[in-house]
Amino acid sequence: MKRVALYMRVSTQEQAENGNSLEFQKEKLEAYCKIHEYKIVGEYVDAGVSGAKFNRPALDRLKNDVDKIDIVLIYKLDRLSRSIKDTMLLIEDFFKPNKIDLISLSENFDTTQAIGMATVGMLSTFAQLERDTIKQRMVAGKIQSVKNGNYINNVPFGYIKENKKLVKDEKTRECVEFIFEKLLDGYSTTQIAKLLETNNYSHLRKGLWHFATINKIAKNKVYAGHTFLMKTLVENTHEPYITDEEQTDIINMLERRNFTPSKTRRDSYASPYRGLINCPTCHRKLACSRQIREKSTTHSYRCVYCQRSNVIARTITSSKIDKGLIEYFNNFYYSLDFSEEQREPLKRKDFSKEYIKLENKRKKLQKAWFNELITDEELKDYQKQIDFAYKELKKEENNILDFKNKCKIQKKLQDISVHFSEIITKLSAEKKVEFLNSFIDSIDIEFANVRDLSTKNLKRVKADIVVKRVNFKS
Repeated sequence: MKRVALYMRVSTQEQAENGNSLEFQKEKLEAYCKIHEYKIVGEYVDAGVSGAKFNRPALDRLKNDVDKIDIVLIYKLDRLSRSIKDTMLLIEDFFKPNKIDLISLSENFDTTQAIGMATVGMLSTFAQLERDTIKQRMVAGKIQSVKNGNYINNVPFGYIKENKKLVKDEKTRECVEFIFEKLLDGYSTTQIAKLLETNNYSHLRKGLWHFATINKIAKNKVYAGHTFLMKTLVENTHEPYITDEEQTDIINMLERRNFTPSKTRRDSYASPYRGLINCPTCHRKLACSRQIREKSTTHSYRCVYCQRSNVIARTITSSKIDKGLIEYFNNFYYSLDFSEEQREPLKRKDFSKEYIKLENKRKKLQKAWFNELITDEELKDYQKQIDFAYKELKKEENNILDFKNKCKIQKKLQDISVHFSEIITKLSAEKKVEFLNSFIDSIDIEFANVRDLSTKNLKRVKADIVVKRVNFKS
């Protein structure tokens, strides 16, 4: 049974006289709970309190009791708040995180229904617009403040803040100048970090100097006299340590030194079947190793667990797995058996319109009850009918989506099986990894045609592999 909190508010005697009295609100809210078999766990009443105020005694209690409530029920949305911003704050910060729904009788505002969530979305849009407008004004104000010479970010190493202005720190100035001097002389960031540890600069940091710290300082625009604020660069805000040209030269030098592997080398590290092959003995994943030669790289797979357990753990290469998969897909047929009854719903049907029809019907009934045109029992019966129709419609929609998804899977796998041999032999190792992991969850194999090729000096056993089953991702 749903736990419901009733929230009621009146601000003036006039409201009480105009049909919004606490007694009237309570009567309607209790009747609604009775119809829907809700359990009232609390009544929160703010009498003589303006809706413009966010901090109210009863509302504050409600916010503290969110763990005891499933639904907050109100007579009218403005009873909760007259501010969209405050309403959304309650929904986003208190109700949503605690999975609490909000229902308003007068506006048919019900977040347990899809249309209610859409209404929340619209309110959220307006609230977000208001927040964005405020944020823009704040950003503009901060940028203007920085242009006026005020520094509002974290103070970087080598500077201090005096009267809101950023000025060089005499205690660390020499250290920063030393860093940039060495960078301009062509020293690496690692070399500079070591020099700082040995040149009486170590006491200026809590931890050791590190190449990453030097790299960060080198690229920070603040040392060229600029301030980066909220994705906006405000130029010439304070005294620099280096010029823009010097910093550009330093950054280019550091980027040239960063080693970026070539495509061929990246591919050599890509292991196509890593994490995909199940051991035929213990069913754990095979571990991958690689042997890098001058012109090629060979990937091989072995069960580490079986090896440690003194169980025969044969090594297999990527080429053997390729061969096994090609044979598997040459004989592959993925069949989905669907009855005509399952195929029938595939005919075009606009579910959104059907949901709207049900929601409109629910609203009309609730309005009729609100105006006392139908009884409590009649509303209860009609509500049950609508709930049942909604569930059946949802079930039908889910069945169609499931069927369509399975059809897509079938077509994709059939297309892959036809062209698998061509695809697998042409892809680079890196692309091969991406391709296989896009639709394969795991691969079951077994050894076949085991041959003992041992000699007096060398123990050697060879075996082929057969792909028993490919387990596809759903």
